[in-house]
Amino acid sequence: MKKKTKRQTQNEQQEVQWHPLSSLPLIAHLIDEGVADAEMQESLLEEGKEKPHVFDDEMIRRIKKVHTEKLEFIDIYLEQMERWKKETLTMDEHFEIQRLSKECGRMKLLVMSILSLAEQIGTKTIDKILSMDDAELGLRFLLGEIK
Repeated sequence: MKKKTKRQTQNEQQEVQWHPLSSLPLIAHLIDEGVADAEMQESLLEEGKEKPHVFDDEMIRRIKKVHTEKLEFIDIYLEQMERWKKETLTMDEHFEIQRLSKECGRMKLLVMSILSLAEQIGTKTIDKILSMDDAELGLRFLLGEIK
């Protein structure tokens, strides 16, 4: 039976559904997929630091929104695993929960890096460049701030 708890997220009341231990493989899949996605996104944004003009403000806004929400899900995953730890676990379940807790920590670091990169890139998007007057654009180019 799933237990529900209310959780406050971005001015919204949302129900968190706590899953039984039998959902461990599903949660493991979601966490592993989340880590893989975060690694790929971080890599793309690292490359994008050299070409921030290929991003627009809307893209950066979406990246920030999605990854801020991911941070909230990481906390929910960690809380779910803490609940499972209170149950009687097999050795395999115990080790899998430990592994997933570490993966959540790794995902949290990746997501925080993504948010930081998005913030950096967000100051030099194509929208920011197009909003500059010719003098400012020329000066920033000469100063090496824009390539």
